[in-house]
Amino acid sequence: MHHVRKAVEARLNKTQSREASIKAHIDYLINELRETETQLLLLAEEKEQLESFLNGEE
Repeated sequence: MHHVRKAVEARLNKTQSREASIKAHIDYLINELRETETQLLLLAEEKEQLESFLNGEE
């Protein structure tokens, strides 16, 4: 039975490692989304300012 326990432990370790990797990737993607959102907000603000400038509003 010792070999069965070792096999189960190895699969558990592999699963936990994959889970940690997936969680890290999700965190990375969330940060990318936040950065993209910030860039979009800045671009929208810049667009608004340029439109105001072009329309002679200051």
